[in-house]
Order: sequence, then C-alpha cells, then structure tokens
Amino acid sequence: MKAAVLREYLAPLSIEDVEAPRVKGENDVVVRVAGSGVCHTDVHVWRGEAEAVLGVRPPLILGHEPSGFIEEAGEGVPEWVKPGAPVLVCASGYCRREDKYTLAGLHQLCDEPAWPGLSETPGSYAEYLYVPHYKLLIPGEGLEDLAAASLLTDAGVTAYRAVKTASTRVEPGDSVLVVGLGGVGLFALQLARVVLNADVTGVDISSEKVEFAAKIFKPGPGDHLVNASEVGDIESELRGASRGRGFKAIIDLVGSQETMEAYLPLLAKRGIYVVVGLGSPFGPPLPALDLILGERLIAGVLWGTCTDVAELAELARRGLVDYRSIVTRRIPLEEASEAIERLDRGEVVGRQVIDFTRYPARS
Repeated sequence: MKAAVLREYLAPLSIEDVEAPRVKGENDVVVRVAGSGVCHTDVHVWRGEAEAVLGVRPPLILGHEPSGFIEEAGEGVPEWVKPGAPVLVCASGYCRREDKYTLAGLHQLCDEPAWPGLSETPGSYAEYLYVPHYKLLIPGEGLEDLAAASLLTDAGVTAYRAVKTASTRVEPGDSVLVVGLGGVGLFALQLARVVLNADVTGVDISSEKVEFAAKIFKPGPGDHLVNASEVGDIESELRGASRGRGFKAIIDLVGSQETMEAYLPLLAKRGIYVVVGLGSPFGPPLPALDLILGERLIAGVLWGTCTDVAELAELARRGLVDYRSIVTRRIPLEEASEAIERLDRGEVVGRQVIDFTRYPARS
C-alpha cells in the first residue's frame, strides 16, 4: 500500500510503498481508508514536540482521524462488520492492554495507549489501517460523505466531549464562550447550541476564521462571533455578549497562557473552564480565591470515547451537526506534507482531509 512516512522531523513526508496490514486474530479488522483528517497534533509530531510526551519518534505513519470501509475481518466479528461496510474508526481506543480506564469505556485515558499515528502503531496517512478490535468501529451508514466524516473521530468528538463536560454546569439560556475557531472550534460552536441549548459566543483573532465560522454556525439571537484583534476592550465586549452575567462555560481550544489570562476572568459563578488546546504547558497562576468564592471549575478534556463518537455520528446523521462544510481542502496522499506545513504556518481555515475515495481499491 502507499503511505506517507515521517522519516525525519521537519522534513517532507516520504510517499512509500509499504506492507499493507493483515488480520491477525478473530476480532481484528483491516479498514480501507476513505478519509483522514489533518490535525494540529500531527504538526506537533512532525515538529518533534510530541516525543517527550508520547515517546513517539520516526519513522512512523501519521494520522489518527480515520474513516473507511471494511476490507478484511477476523472470524469472530459480528455480521454487520462485513467487507465494504462504511465505518468510523475510534482511534482513541487503541490500547496495549486493558486497565480500569478501558474497562470503564475511557480508552483515551488508558495507561498504555497505542494510538495510530501517535505511537508505533501505523496511522491513517495510508491506504489501509489496522484496527485491533471491531469494537473500535462505529457504523458509517447514513453519513453522506464518509471521507469528510473522518473529522467526527477527532476534531468533532473532542469538541463533543468538551461540550458534554461543560453540560454539568450549563442550564438552558446560559452563555457559553468558545475560544479559537479552527476545526475543533467550528464543531464546538454547533454542539454548544445543539447539546446545551445555550447562547453561544465564539472568539478568534483571525478575521478569516470568524467570517468562515459565521457561514458554518449561522449565529441566532443571543449568539455572537467576535474578532478579538479588532476590539479595543475584549473583556468589556464579551461581558456585553454574556449580558453582564459572565459565561457558565468557557471552552478553550487554544489553551495558551494568553487565552487563559484573558478569558478566565469572564467565568461566571458555578462556571466551568474547559481546556482542550495545547497552546502552552503551563497557564497563568490559578486565581484560587475566585475559584473558591464562585465555586468555579477548571477541567481538561482529552479526545473522546468510542461512545462519544457513536453519539456524535448520530447527531450528524440527523443533520444537527454540519461536518461537510468544515472541510475546506481535500487533498491526495501525495500532498500530506504541504497540508501539515500549511497548518503549521497558520494558513488553514476549517479542516483539511486526505481523501482516498479518489483511489481505486486494490485487489
């Protein structure tokens, strides 16, 4: 099969013919990849910044946001896991062994993850992907654009889990702030409205991203999209957007010291600040007095569970989440390097997808 292989940090990916995976046991599966989203985590790996955290190093095949079709399956899989069936792959569920987190369905928190593209496990920047167990598959029937639906397995599900985490503190009619309007932020805007029934404000420093978000999100009464680079007093602007009450949930897709310093003061009493982005390893000093006196929470979110992916896929089937319009560039595998470099330079609005549906299936 053809795959894009990272041989050296900051170097172009090498398009190579490599051995395709095969089924090894009763419950595993090989998927012919339809789409693989290009994620900013891939940039961190490409730059060598993930080695200290994940222990991953070249050579490896990137890609952890996959969709596709069943190519081959073990003898123990259920009837629906048949060749040609469309599926989403829950890449966060790859673990080297079971532990208390996997047994609770929290595979993304397992002590020994083996995430494709983020470990020695080959990822989905390739024509075929090995899946260690059919339980990591979510049926893809009813998803009109399977290549674009790959976004649901990472960008989408990360936003969905962040919104679910926020739901413990948000009541209908409360105000929610989404910080950062990249691919994950575009999902978060939609899901905050659908799941939380809240007034939603999105903020970014890019006018292009704010304008694109308006097309995807279509703000209604009580919703706002704000370009922070064009506002003199951003705190005053956003307090007005929350009708002076502050935000019951702030979902920070940037996660830098700068964003936390700017937006933590806007968190309402009994509010929750959900950190998703990896903007910096440390944020500002914690405002302990404000946290205590207002019973405010700061929470982190890592990816999502396979159950989360299944729930999100159902919202997409029902037309409640627009994933197709978030895809602004579809590329062949041969342009994977250019996609990563564009993302690294901050030139991407929406999300890029490596689209394999243009390639014929191999016999």
